[in-house]
Amino acid sequence: MKNRTHNRMLHVVSNDSRDGNAVILPLGDASEANRVRQLLVSEALALEAQHGKNAYSDYLLQHHRRPSTVEAATIGRLLGGRVEADDGSLQPALNEADRVALRGIKARRAAASRRYDHILRLQTAIAALAANHDDPADVIASGSVMLDGPEIGLHLDHALCWLSRFAQEWHSREKETRA
Repeated sequence: MKNRTHNRMLHVVSNDSRDGNAVILPLGDASEANRVRQLLVSEALALEAQHGKNAYSDYLLQHHRRPSTVEAATIGRLLGGRVEADDGSLQPALNEADRVALRGIKARRAAASRRYDHILRLQTAIAALAANHDDPADVIASGSVMLDGPEIGLHLDHALCWLSRFAQEWHSREKETRA
């Protein structure tokens, strides 16, 4: 049988029990506690490197644990931001104005992401269509089974309409840029 030395738990042994038997109390996994402590120290040092010495990094380095929610709220207010408390929450809690501002930021990011996706699809479609050199009548006359699917009929008019509107806007933009 292998002798395993890792993941040992520390125990306190006491003979102070009423019946004279030894009392064994597990203290927890020392290696896990050490790992958590090292992670907190690493986080504190990274915070200091990025933002400079501050109350939150000082707390982590001194206490080797995250602050309580009340302590974290105080530290967050001092720093003008939010910090992680021992229960995993970010403190101080957001007020209604902060929530409204965050909703606005999220909406602007979602709109920007949607526009970015539009541009990528447009570039891909134009590049793909520009690669076609055969006469469309010949492509249709070839009788390929790929033309039998519903996708072309369902989306052609909408795609053509959108592409035509885009082309008009694009050409008017070019005229304005030249002028």
